[in-house]
Amino acid sequence: MYLNWPLAFIRQRVRFPVKRGIFQRLSVVAISVFFYASSSPAAPATGLRVKPLAAYDTHSAGAFSDAMLEGLTPASIRIAGGEEWIGTMQLPAMLEGGFMTFTATIKDYLVEAEVSSDSQDGVDGSWSPLPITLWQQNENMIWRAQKVELPVMESSAWLRLRITANPSVSKMDIRNLELHAYDRLGRDDYWLMIGASISSQGTDMRLFKERVQELYGDTWDPVLFNLGISGTYSNSWLQGSPNRLEQAIALHPRAKYAFVHLGGNDVSADRPYVEGSESNAEIEANLRRIYTTLIDAGIQPIPMRLTFRDYKDDPPVLGGINEGNGSLPYNLQIVDPLVEELVPSAFDSVANKPIVDAYDYFLKNQHTLSADGIHLGTGGRAAWSQEILAGMGAGIVYEGEVPPLRIIKSPRDVAAFVGERVTFSVEYDGLATQIRWDHNGVELVGEVSAELVLDAVDLSHAGKYEARIYGEEGESYISSPAALVMTNEVLSRTWLLDLGSADLLASVADSGGHYWNSLSQTAAGSRLDVVVLSDGTTHPTAVSVEVIDAFSGITTAGKQGSILAPQEVTSDAFYVNGGGVGALRIEGLDPTAIIEMDLFASRSGVGPRITRYSVGGQSVYIDVGDNVDDYVTLSDIVVDDFGGLTLLVEPLDAEGVEQAYGYIGFLRINEQMPYASDFGFWAARHGLVGADADGESDPDGDGTANIIEFELGTDPSAHSAAPDIMLHQDGDAIYLMVDVVRNPSAHGLLEAQVSGDLSVWNQGGPHVTVIEDSATRYCARDNTKLSDGAQRFIRLFVLE
Repeated sequence: MYLNWPLAFIRQRVRFPVKRGIFQRLSVVAISVFFYASSSPAAPATGLRVKPLAAYDTHSAGAFSDAMLEGLTPASIRIAGGEEWIGTMQLPAMLEGGFMTFTATIKDYLVEAEVSSDSQDGVDGSWSPLPITLWQQNENMIWRAQKVELPVMESSAWLRLRITANPSVSKMDIRNLELHAYDRLGRDDYWLMIGASISSQGTDMRLFKERVQELYGDTWDPVLFNLGISGTYSNSWLQGSPNRLEQAIALHPRAKYAFVHLGGNDVSADRPYVEGSESNAEIEANLRRIYTTLIDAGIQPIPMRLTFRDYKDDPPVLGGINEGNGSLPYNLQIVDPLVEELVPSAFDSVANKPIVDAYDYFLKNQHTLSADGIHLGTGGRAAWSQEILAGMGAGIVYEGEVPPLRIIKSPRDVAAFVGERVTFSVEYDGLATQIRWDHNGVELVGEVSAELVLDAVDLSHAGKYEARIYGEEGESYISSPAALVMTNEVLSRTWLLDLGSADLLASVADSGGHYWNSLSQTAAGSRLDVVVLSDGTTHPTAVSVEVIDAFSGITTAGKQGSILAPQEVTSDAFYVNGGGVGALRIEGLDPTAIIEMDLFASRSGVGPRITRYSVGGQSVYIDVGDNVDDYVTLSDIVVDDFGGLTLLVEPLDAEGVEQAYGYIGFLRINEQMPYASDFGFWAARHGLVGADADGESDPDGDGTANIIEFELGTDPSAHSAAPDIMLHQDGDAIYLMVDVVRNPSAHGLLEAQVSGDLSVWNQGGPHVTVIEDSATRYCARDNTKLSDGAQRFIRLFVLE
């Protein structure tokens, strides 16, 4: 057995030895799924991304829920043709309403949405369908975000979105799932793109958002709807009643900004430009009406110059040599003067042209056009959203603007020992006039900083902490709750780092059952992101190891036969020549962790070779000459504010005498920090302290113990209905069944038990069929069918 150190991942957990049962009743209800809620409703950061109170879907195994609850955009969700995807969310109050976005990648999909204001669990209650209006559903779907409009909600409500793939396709991806609330002050970061095929091909909300955040900071979170319709002319947006432009405004009445790129098809049909012609007068009149209609609707137009087009047919443009035969004169004579007159904020008075100059960009980057010289090629499509819309257009709005107030990072949960110093912090964007902190719902007087420091904490400090940020208009935004749990338990995790040749793979255990990380480059700047703990599980933080002072090279002449590690580890090492120093920088460790580091190196066939290892002012020494089983330890290392430490490797003995070489072969790093269970954090985030935080307590008096509320994700401070029992029909037989959605953060074992007399209870194979037992759902059925007049009972136990 390799490694005589205690390398196991130690995680002591609070255990409740008593099985806790939920009293159940026989009831006849429709088969349903019980969704969990994480906390009481809180007002959203209006006008920006909203975090639902709970989220669950049918396909993504928690990825959808995890992203939505963090206010992020979930990764693409793939479903097969004919399948349906269902996402269910418990929404906070939306005093101005809001919307959800999505993008589908195939044609002829179906969308349904429902909302319930009286549902308690995402299944029961009354549900109302939401009207769905899709814009050009089957044109350039991959670029076209759609939306589901959400009504005004004065309190929490449930939303259920169902998307069904066209059965004639093999697969479909659902992307850009985002939840937004309207701002009561009308500062919505809400954009439209009105145009023809160029904009239809290239307008991508994700690319636009990423570039905006890169250029102007992630304080901005724009939503951009692609309304481009291939083949449209300036006049075809103004025909009918209501016309296309009026339909777009009606679909997006809260939009604040609209890119306008219309007239390209007019040019194609009427080249070359003839001054004073009736058709050109009509184009000017149409564009004027489009700009003024948007302005009258409260939407700021951002007009764009028509793109450069390299026409091949007569009269040819010839790559820009004959610009007068293309779109340039239409810009100079029609678009530019209109922008200067009606939208001066979008006009560059120094360059004497509109700021969003798509003409000049594509003239200089004709390689991004398709073969016809008119439409966008692959590079042109990306450039449209990133360089033209975001790079040129978004700055008209964002440059110099103070971003809307919002909380971007809530305080994090903390476990601490009595007497420790604890810090909570909140990060926000925009202009805040005041900050307040609450502890278990009570304001902490005098705490007005974005950082809350608690010195020498004790049991009285345990519980829930929330930051409240106030804006100029008196609006307030509250952070997600963070928990402080007092503990005497320690979380210990260990990882191993081999320095030398890359002989070990992180995905394969050595013969002793341990997993390694390998760094095989000695030059300064060489870097490794630690991927596994010694037990093979993923390291939970973004730990990195980087060479910051280069080593001289790698030796493969280590002594073999060590019982500490396999031959591939002990036989090679980094070395540094006499007079030099090698240094490793480790970052990303938990700032609360105390680090212990064991170090080993070996060089066979030589005399004494002393190496000094130093971290944070303390040093240890090892003779690596013919070393087989000796290692040295640096203890009680405290990481810096970056979660980092620097390890120096020098060829020196304890008297400072220089050695010929210094070596380092491998490290064993053990991180120890205060530990609290997921249940402990959950209880504290709900403000439960003292006896109320015990797993067997029932502070809200609803008959359901805390540990069961934790497993099912219900609120321990408010009365929660017990999970319903259902009747399940299989052929002619009817059985009792329990079906609950579980809190993915909980780790207890659920067990259904059945009885015919409330005296003898049975569980397991002959008596109960478990239909699903996953991280998000438990469903089990009684195996004894109900017959006329017979009684059957079922109950649910949590084993923790």
